[in-house]
Amino acid sequence: MQRIGSFLRSAFLVLVAVLATLFVVQNLAPMEVHFLAWSLRAPGFMCVLISLLLGGAAGWIMAAWPRRKRPAPAIQED
Repeated sequence: MQRIGSFLRSAFLVLVAVLATLFVVQNLAPMEVHFLAWSLRAPGFMCVLISLLLGGAAGWIMAAWPRRKRPAPAIQED
């Protein structure tokens, strides 16, 4: 059962990588990005690639972040 989950996860990652590659290849026109006080002019694929990498890093960090467990509520018996 674990092998099926591992295969599905790998297949999903390959599918996302292929779709992202197609999207990047089709968006080669330069674009301007504004953020706070600075602006950057770069090819569209670089902006998309940086966004994907930042999103992946954020997801990885959130998955690795230790979860804080709340203590179970005390049961009062009368």
